[in-house]
Amino acid sequence: MRKILSFILCVIMTVSVLTLTGCKDKNAVGLEWQVKNYTTTVGSEAGAVVQKVGFKVTRGGTKIKDVWVNVREIEGENAKFTFCKYKTYTSNDITSDLYVDGNLLNGGPVVVTAQQVKDANKTAKGWIKINTESWAFNNDNVMMSIPSGVTLREIVFVGENDKVLTADIYRAYVVVEVKVDRKEVKTYLKEFTKAELLTYAGTAVCGIPTFLLDNQEAFATRNGK
Repeated sequence: MRKILSFILCVIMTVSVLTLTGCKDKNAVGLEWQVKNYTTTVGSEAGAVVQKVGFKVTRGGTKIKDVWVNVREIEGENAKFTFCKYKTYTSNDITSDLYVDGNLLNGGPVVVTAQQVKDANKTAKGWIKINTESWAFNNDNVMMSIPSGVTLREIVFVGENDKVLTADIYRAYVVVEVKVDRKEVKTYLKEFTKAELLTYAGTAVCGIPTFLLDNQEAFATRNGK
């Protein structure tokens, strides 16, 4: 039987953090989620933290043709996104980790470069299409994994009819920094349900993944329309 990992308990981590900074965001479409560089020494999770978000996409009989992300900035030369199907493991009525189910999109990470982000913010209001030519996705469960160092504004899933599909957050294995008072910030690493994430919507220093779905209508204006 697979071991249920430590996300069941909320872990207050000792982390190494490198913060992204930037000027006023002229292409803002809503709230943001900033994925920082984190490392932890906790048990089997020791090392760099790879954060992942499980989406539920309502396809309505169509397949997912494209995935678009709206990126404000990335740290360094590039950021590597991984998209795949996911499944969960349940034992004693406790749902555990998001597990990869099948092949990754395009066989591996999709690299988004700093130059792409710069160009997209000049010409497409920050929207970048993830190459999905070999991936007509006939599944509702989509997991996005991000190692670190990227600030995201929004994500959309587009069907074969070229319309934006309805999406929601199912679960997310992420780091949440919570402002306790003026001087204290606590950092938690666990697999959150959507309901748990929303309790931090007003106090999360770097935002939460649910912010990636707060203004889907903005996608229609990416070409200045």
